[in-house]
Amino acid sequence: MNKMETTDPMLPLGAVTDRRLAALRVILAVGGFLITYPVTLDPGRYIAVAEYLLVTYIAYSIVVYAASQRRINFSHSALQLLVWADLAWFTVLVALTGGATSVFFFFYLFTIIVASSPGGYTFGLMVTATSAALCLAMIIAVPPEDFDVARVAIRPLAILGLGYILSYWGGAETALRRKMALLNELSLFTNSRFGVDWTIELILRRLLGFWKASYCLILLVHENDLDLYLVSSDDPQRCQKVPVRSQSEVPFIDMADASSLVFNDGARRWARTTYQSYDPRTRTIAPRSLAPGEALAEFLSARSFVSVPLHYRERFRARIVVSSGQPGAFDISDAAFLQQVASQALPLIENIRLVDRLASEASEEERNRIARSVHDRVIQPYYGLQIGLKALHSVLN
Repeated sequence: MNKMETTDPMLPLGAVTDRRLAALRVILAVGGFLITYPVTLDPGRYIAVAEYLLVTYIAYSIVVYAASQRRINFSHSALQLLVWADLAWFTVLVALTGGATSVFFFFYLFTIIVASSPGGYTFGLMVTATSAALCLAMIIAVPPEDFDVARVAIRPLAILGLGYILSYWGGAETALRRKMALLNELSLFTNSRFGVDWTIELILRRLLGFWKASYCLILLVHENDLDLYLVSSDDPQRCQKVPVRSQSEVPFIDMADASSLVFNDGARRWARTTYQSYDPRTRTIAPRSLAPGEALAEFLSARSFVSVPLHYRERFRARIVVSSGQPGAFDISDAAFLQQVASQALPLIENIRLVDRLASEASEEERNRIARSVHDRVIQPYYGLQIGLKALHSVLN
């Protein structure tokens, strides 16, 4: 691996960072205390304990905020620890202040925001389900005196509904930031000094890691030749380059097809096998016959794949295929994003190839100039001297 390259992904920054969330945590804790302290909470013997717990949570929030000033985002393990800690704080507060009727019930939504914004959609859904389960458990353990199923059930249902929306929104932001980081990274690490092969290898490895795919390959047209570059998850640090003599050696990759293709094997009972095409020019989606998609999936030993063409100056130049052993790993949005990556990467590859050709031509021209200079300035006077010496030698003899 070249020293210019890094195996760590670039930090995805965004409007919602852990530093901002830490500040919001302090505001939430102080606001909760200021709102509830002057007001008589639900009567009970644990009210004083809840007030002390709120003060302690304010101090805890300030400590987290102070720690966030040294960095923009926490590590994933630290983020998970903060989320579960917040969930424990809020659960105890809800239990001490009336259970199902507590004013702190919707503090769970803040925990879901913290989980989904940096952590992604899956982690946000996990915290949403846990929060709703805790709400339901407290309702069952400490039912209110005027128990009404509709009124009591609305809180866990609200947690589920709003939590799903927040998780989806936070996951979409996280995915968008990852995509922006990948595009920025490819543009930064592409360097003409390392050549076309190094650049293609870097792009394939980054795409393989981005989708956690099984294979990532590019079939590149160069003049009248075809070159196949392949990176596998079994050995992601090694890129194989295979010369292809004709299209017949890769019959399952249609070089003439200008559409992006997405195939998903319906391995689950509730899912069906789909093979769709996406036209980036018209942004239309159309179903395809399953036979070619299944043939390419079998050729790649994949359960799903996405394939996009690469055009440069109205000419077809390559096709990128990313495949996965998991069913349902890709959708149309992945095809659209891979098309954006291809549209950014191909001009870089062509520019590097142009620079290589210009450098090769300049080197050849320099060698020819040196050869002409040696011939005119060194060899010809030498020949003249040699002829003169021979003539002198014949005269003396």
